[in-house]
Parts: sequence; structure tokens; C-alpha cells
Amino acid sequence: MKISKILTITLLLGLFGYACIPSGYSSIAGDQVIITEVLYDTPGTDSIEEWIELFNPTSSEINITDWIIEDNYDTFNLTGVIPAKGYFVAAIDETGFFNLYGYYANQSGGWNSVALGNSGDRITLYDNDSVEVDYVAWEGGDVEWSSLSASWTTIRRTNATDTDTAGDWEDSLTTGDPGTGSYIIIPELPISLASIFFILFGIITFVGLSYRKK
Repeated sequence: MKISKILTITLLLGLFGYACIPSGYSSIAGDQVIITEVLYDTPGTDSIEEWIELFNPTSSEINITDWIIEDNYDTFNLTGVIPAKGYFVAAIDETGFFNLYGYYANQSGGWNSVALGNSGDRITLYDNDSVEVDYVAWEGGDVEWSSLSASWTTIRRTNATDTDTAGDWEDSLTTGDPGTGSYIIIPELPISLASIFFILFGIITFVGLSYRKK
């Protein structure tokens, strides 16, 4: 058997193994906007210091005008564009945010009656077709997220993987870095026992047939 045929068989077996992978993961960030950091329990006055950060992991800018942020009481509309691989910060008050960080948020004000509860709340991001894009909750805002909490500091996403659970988040132990961050976007490559078996079988087949030919 020619080496080229052996190599072809090996690759086909490997691909078959990958096709047998049962994905146990949620979507990996890379195709939609995600919420990345929230300051809900501020070091000063909540009503002028709260903010929410979004991240666009895609390679194109995204217009989020008329997208909606909803908490457990009210909603407000977003206005603006998030650049490719860029951030967007919505602050409850322009002056309050500036006094904390020395620069302005992308959008300030217009939060209506949205106020991020210190003892529990949730944030849902909807696009302009009212489709849910991302979600985060803390403390009493959602029983499944009760382990996530912070005091005078932000909660932040630990990476770009989006499993829609509290495990994606942590207390930053700081007042945050709105508008900056580092998220590694990787393709979803879950591995199963079936895929490992078929890939190893392909390698063994290749080595065995190559040895027989000598």
C-alpha cells in the first residue's frame, strides 16, 4: 500500500473520530457580543457610579443602537457601535464614572429605573430584534448564580468562554478596568473518548503498515 493511501486512511479515521465528539459545552465566544464586567456595588454612590461593560469578539464592528439592557426591574436602550475586538461601556452617570476613572464611558445616562441591586440582580442583553444575547446575575438575582458576589469591586468574566453560568465570572477585587481587558478567543475543540480512540487507531495503523512495507 502506498504511503499516500496510508496517510489518507489515517486522516479519515481521525476526522471520523472528531465527528463522533459529543459536545458538552455551550457556545464559545467569538460570534456574539458578551457582557464582560459589571460594577453594581460601588465604592461611593451607586446611583452615579454603576456601569456595565460589553465586548465584541468578532472581526467586524457591531452597531448596538436600540439593543436593550434589562435588569429585574426596568430596561434602557443602548446607543453606539462596538469596534471589532473592542469594548463598550454604559455608565449610569457621566460625571460619576469620570470621577472614578478619569475618562468617559461610551454611553452615559438614560438608565430609566434600572438600578443594579447590591443584594442580587440580573442583567440580560437583547439585540434590536429582542433576541437574548447574553446574561449575568449575582447574589439573590438568580439562585443558580448565588455564588457570584462582590463588595465595592466589580464582577468580571474570567475568559471569553460563555457557558452562561457563574463559573465564567469572578470578583475582580478592584474597581475594574472598564474599556480594556484580554480575552482569548479559541474554537471549540472538545475531546471525547471516541475521538481519542479513532485518532490513536489511525496513528497505529499508519505506523504498522509503514513497518510492514519495510
